[in-house]
Amino acid sequence: MASVYLDVSRDRGDAPHEVRLRWEALAEQLRQQGADDKAVDAVGEAAMQPHAQPGPTGRAIFAGDGRVLYQADLPGPPRRELARWAALPHLLPLLAQMPEYVPHLVVRVGRTAATITAFDRTGEQVHGETAEGAHHPVHKTGGGGAAHYTMQHHTEEVWARNARAFAAEVDRAVESLRAELIVLTGDARARSLLRDALGARSRTITTEIPGPTPDDHTTDHSIDEEVRRIATERAAKRTRDVLTQFEQERGRTAGLAVEGLEPVIRALQLNQASAVLLRDDPSSELQIWIGPEPAQLALTEDGLREIDAPVVGLDRADAALVRAVAGSGAELVLLPDPTSDTAPNRTGSAAGGAPPPNGQPPLTDGIGALLRFTSPA
Repeated sequence: MASVYLDVSRDRGDAPHEVRLRWEALAEQLRQQGADDKAVDAVGEAAMQPHAQPGPTGRAIFAGDGRVLYQADLPGPPRRELARWAALPHLLPLLAQMPEYVPHLVVRVGRTAATITAFDRTGEQVHGETAEGAHHPVHKTGGGGAAHYTMQHHTEEVWARNARAFAAEVDRAVESLRAELIVLTGDARARSLLRDALGARSRTITTEIPGPTPDDHTTDHSIDEEVRRIATERAAKRTRDVLTQFEQERGRTAGLAVEGLEPVIRALQLNQASAVLLRDDPSSELQIWIGPEPAQLALTEDGLREIDAPVVGLDRADAALVRAVAGSGAELVLLPDPTSDTAPNRTGSAAGGAPPPNGQPPLTDGIGALLRFTSPA
């Protein structure tokens, strides 16, 4: 698989020519590493595509089987331009440079409809739907008398019934996404009714902000920036919570924490890790042995055979660890390398740049893991 990180900034008059020259140099590196022409051509086509982002920017491209499998524009130039041809994609530079969010829902609620939009940890929209409720009557009337009060009561009941239906959809979306945040906006009364109708877990992760309703097609008010701010703050808090828990477990005899490359690899082999803390070291050239499955990794070739894994070969340790973490469903927390002058401004892992609390020493081998369970001695 090809992994390419390229500066595609087009903020100067001769930028397109410079981008092509940089790409041609990286393409030659891919060929020297054994990449086939179809893969190189596919990456080249993606690399030369223009982008709408103003100012300096970069692009990460991953290709195999003659086609681009994934690409993403970076918020700035890549820390290092690189081209790599190997069994595994080199994802760590992408993960380290992109902003981090928590999986979250944005719910815009009105009296007759609610839009539910789901976003993953990268901030990418992964799902969106509109739930429609009853439309009549949704407006209270003036006047008095028995008929007036009957209409008022009926209107309130329609609002409440719609809110219960919308809440059921939100609860399902929370479970499907494993959301850690709901941002609720729209009509104030509808928000209150919806929040009261949510399940217990959904209510605990809900925050409200002013914003347009799905019934209002006249406003261009955007809440995107505020949603991103809240989601990144939650991600930073989650990182701090993981680090605090790790330090607590690290200090206990037989605690639910291990550190060092060999113990963490063992935990990943056993699907034992709930979170892996990994120092982002752009200069690392450490390699480990891998098999075809995510949990098949070892320090030595014999170590793979001990777990009955077919031997694929040597690959970057960080690439193998990222694959293993993703395959196990564990959380990955990247810690900026304290010796690097180009540590990324990564909101979700900002807490990792702080000194270890309570005078704890740095992580052995720059890696540790929180465990779901302890292993028998």
